[in-house]
Amino acid sequence: MKVTVVTDQHGNLVGTIRGHKLSEKQGNIEAGVFLSPGHTVRHIEVDDALGKLTDADEFHSRLTKHMTKC
Repeated sequence: MKVTVVTDQHGNLVGTIRGHKLSEKQGNIEAGVFLSPGHTVRHIEVDDALGKLTDADEFHSRLTKHMTKC
């Protein structure tokens, strides 16, 4: 599964987005993700099982392990 990870200037996780697109347009409506200064975007591949987790702490723990491999 493709995931976009946003980190702050200290490498702390700020958020995640499924996929690698940061904007989408449908008809006259356009939405996107805008980053604050100092934030970094990383595109990574993770196990599909990660997308099925419902526990936020477990998701964060597993995602952090994937980030250290990058």
